[in-house]
Amino acid sequence: MEEETEQFIESYNIKKRVLTFLKRYEWVLLISLTVISWVLGFIGFWIYFKEIGEVRTLTDIAYVTFQLFTFESGFIDGHAPVVLDIARFLAPFTLVYAAFTAFMWFINQQYKLLRLKKYKDHTIFLGLGKQGIQLLKNLQNTNEKIVVVTREELAPTDKPDHIDTIFITANINDIKVLKKIQLEYAKHVMCMADDEKQNLSTGIFISDYSKLNLPNNKTKIYIQTSPLLIEQLQELDFDDKASGNHNIFEHKVHFFNIYERAARLLIKKYSPDRFAEFPKDSEVQAHILIAGFDAMGQALLLQAGKMFHFANRDKLKATVIHNNIEEVERFIKSYPGVVDVIDLDFIEQNDINKRNIYEKTGNSEIHMIFICVADDMVSVNVFNTLSLLILETNLVFCHEHSGGFSERIDRKNIDHFSVYDETLNIDSIVKENIDKQAMIVHQSYMIKENANTDTKIKDLKKLTHLEWNSLTERTKNANRNQADHIDIKLRAFGCVTKPIEQNEKLYDFTSDMEMVEILAEVEHRRWNAEQLLNGWVYGEMRNNELKIHDNIVPYAELTD
Repeated sequence: MEEETEQFIESYNIKKRVLTFLKRYEWVLLISLTVISWVLGFIGFWIYFKEIGEVRTLTDIAYVTFQLFTFESGFIDGHAPVVLDIARFLAPFTLVYAAFTAFMWFINQQYKLLRLKKYKDHTIFLGLGKQGIQLLKNLQNTNEKIVVVTREELAPTDKPDHIDTIFITANINDIKVLKKIQLEYAKHVMCMADDEKQNLSTGIFISDYSKLNLPNNKTKIYIQTSPLLIEQLQELDFDDKASGNHNIFEHKVHFFNIYERAARLLIKKYSPDRFAEFPKDSEVQAHILIAGFDAMGQALLLQAGKMFHFANRDKLKATVIHNNIEEVERFIKSYPGVVDVIDLDFIEQNDINKRNIYEKTGNSEIHMIFICVADDMVSVNVFNTLSLLILETNLVFCHEHSGGFSERIDRKNIDHFSVYDETLNIDSIVKENIDKQAMIVHQSYMIKENANTDTKIKDLKKLTHLEWNSLTERTKNANRNQADHIDIKLRAFGCVTKPIEQNEKLYDFTSDMEMVEILAEVEHRRWNAEQLLNGWVYGEMRNNELKIHDNIVPYAELTD
């Protein structure tokens, strides 16, 4: 029975692959058949005229060959050569099939437009890269009505089939197309092509179009782009607001990056203080190893620098295994403050092996290992190289998507994290579940600052005294980092957060001045690191435009 089942599955997979191939290369096959039909017909007529002794020029033979496609030259007297016989049937069949395919395509397009007229509260994808495909599949599971617009026809394997999903090939920046896809009534617009600059351009175009032509439109626009580009653009927006000019970005434009979100989730779940203790008098330095330094590895290192600040008040040590020194240099150039925040050691992947791994990592204890290699088989090779370190150390594979070979590696100290599964869903991107605690932190800040009567301070902080959706991404990140660090502070003193039960007595640590002082210093170290990684520097006079802050100093040098 099992053998029959396996045979059925194998035959099903073969049929599926064949059908996918035929669908993907349908027009290529049609063109190829047309050329083959013409060549066979030309050869057949040349043989036929030679056999009957009739002299024809090459242009005459070419002309009657073309007539095969319209049934005008296939009727001949006498015996027809085999190649001509094949061409007489293949040529008209190719033409009829092409005409039928074109007609069905036209009917399908008209049917799509008819259905689109009834679409409301739907989600529109403008561009569809590999990350967009994953989000599309997740949205289809919620029975959302979806319209996907791409500049080029997608391959069948990239078009997840669903009754409420319509695929359109058109110019994304064409206003006529925006009207056809019912942008006015859409709930969300997702700019998720593989090209992040294209996403940005598309998102801003949609925002400007909505502002001018659909003033009452409530559609939210989500743009997938790099964290550094988000920061740079939001700083322009920040400066523009400060100068009193018109805002560059509307409140309904939301930026996101899946690797940044994945890094936040990884840091919360796999912080070194979950596996080792770093008390106030400890000389043990928290040490992590990141193998792989593409987008995921870089986002993880940045977030670790912002978040891994413990009661021992020591710098984080990070060993990074990479295979591209130019990528490392670009990263350092983009985030120069990282060398002040983290004790960094970059190691070329080709320079390590099982024998020298201890020496290369400084012979110090490693508290957490992250393998962030996109290629599944390469990640397995890296795992084998690190095998001596992994005997006792906790490790997490950061897969782009689930289903890879490396997921078969199963040990008690090894976890697997799927970036796509954890971040490309409606809860993460639209509902912003990951930001709920950060929103509460900002709300508490607003209540406190609204009670402040110092007009000078209020004027200095006016761009942070806004509702959550009106904040720049930089200010949102400041709240996110502060909220995410709460659990680390609590664990330093053996505390945890949990839902409040009725009549339960809460622990009040404010009377323990030593604990308050340590928490305050840890928080200042965290804040310092965040500012340095965001490009701020110390200066006696604060200047937001030049990113100069007078409080980027050691905790002991702060005034009360």
